[in-house]
Amino acid sequence: MASPTKVANTKNTTNDGTAREHVENAAHEVRLGAEKVVEEAVEGATALYESGRESVIEHTEALAKSVKKEPLKSVAVAAGIGFFVGLLINRR
Repeated sequence: MASPTKVANTKNTTNDGTAREHVENAAHEVRLGAEKVVEEAVEGATALYESGRESVIEHTEALAKSVKKEPLKSVAVAAGIGFFVGLLINRR
């Protein structure tokens, strides 16, 4: 018959092994959840980037058409903006 110490050590080893398995399983589940969250965040950021990129391209094309249609007006607006920025900078 096994001594009580050996039986106790066997139980502790079994409990330690079970606890370790639970911790490893929990860590694996957390890792999978984190990977899913990161993947969703990357997909969302990519979609947002593409949407913004398309918007910038559309506005750039519209601005180019406007400048070609009315070049003097465009130069006057740019000069006015430059003058205003110059006033703001020189206020220091």
